[in-house]
Amino acid sequence: MNGLPVRTAEIVVPAQGIWWADLVLTSDAVAATSGPAVLELASGQSLRGTVRRGRVYEGGVEARIIGGAGGLGNAIPARHYRRPSARLVASDVCAETGETLASSSALDPELASWSRIVGTGGNAIALLGEKLGVSWRMSLAGEVVFGNPTWADSKLTALQVYNRDPANAMAELASFVEPGLTVLGERVTRSTISVAENGSVTFRAHFGEVAVPSGASALDRLKGSIMAFVRGAIANVDYHAHYSCTVVLQAADDTLELKPDNPKVAPIAGVPIKLGLPGASVKVPKGARVLLSWNDGDPSQPRADLWDMGTGMTELRFDGGGQSVSRVGDVVSCTIPPGTTFNGVAGPPVNAFVGTFILPVPITGTILTGAPRVKA
Repeated sequence: MNGLPVRTAEIVVPAQGIWWADLVLTSDAVAATSGPAVLELASGQSLRGTVRRGRVYEGGVEARIIGGAGGLGNAIPARHYRRPSARLVASDVCAETGETLASSSALDPELASWSRIVGTGGNAIALLGEKLGVSWRMSLAGEVVFGNPTWADSKLTALQVYNRDPANAMAELASFVEPGLTVLGERVTRSTISVAENGSVTFRAHFGEVAVPSGASALDRLKGSIMAFVRGAIANVDYHAHYSCTVVLQAADDTLELKPDNPKVAPIAGVPIKLGLPGASVKVPKGARVLLSWNDGDPSQPRADLWDMGTGMTELRFDGGGQSVSRVGDVVSCTIPPGTTFNGVAGPPVNAFVGTFILPVPITGTILTGAPRVKA
């Protein structure tokens, strides 16, 4: 590592996420306890990462290396985008965490909207990949790569695959095979490299199982599977919550610009109102109070609903109409066509009408007043 001799090493490279390595170096390798790290393997692979932690221990130096700059575990601030490219969203996360986005990443789609809640850079990257249906990983070169595995053939022959362990879905190989490829038709989802103190190197491929520490028991694998499921289930839990907001303004297209009370959520614009009533729309004043949430926990689908009881409205429309809705007691003006003949008797006093009006024609009327804030 960085030109320093390594006594032992355990390197784990998953098909998705960040690779890591646990090293033991000689006691004079104090410089290995921090900073950038380049691992040069005798097999020709070169891995670029960062020392996450290191210490001098029992006559040697122990170091945990993680792929890239080591910044995806850091918290990044909330941010909101309108119509961003997926590449812009990913580039911003990488820039804010000190990571490098691979130019080959599959990030062509444009998103209608995207909300980033305060959290780790790794979680932000994972949510974007989930939205796009694309996996992500940290390459051996230390770059964030978006792109689904090709499952291309590794070209290893049966003679280069040995010590197969079907119970643990793994095998030892003659050389390193990156996850995302296949070995004799089986998909490699995790690869490990073990360097023993005598200098021997063992390459292992793990097929279609959740990444767990090397040498784990069946119970450990079960625990690993459960923990991976839980982490995946709660990764975007913040997007299933409701956040109290104040309306800053309402745009011409009726969407809202909101300022959340919670500092972990960025100010957000272009939020559609969901009234829960087909064909209805509403205009609200600045300062109105409403809850912000996201459809199905999707950061690209914000919505505003559930208004505070004290919140008023400036206008409510049904079916896009623009006329005021009439109410009981509103004024109506009726018109009798000129020349209409009436039946009755005129008696004293002079010209006083006595009898019953019988109108031979329908009378038409116009509603003069109505609810000023309710239109249809």
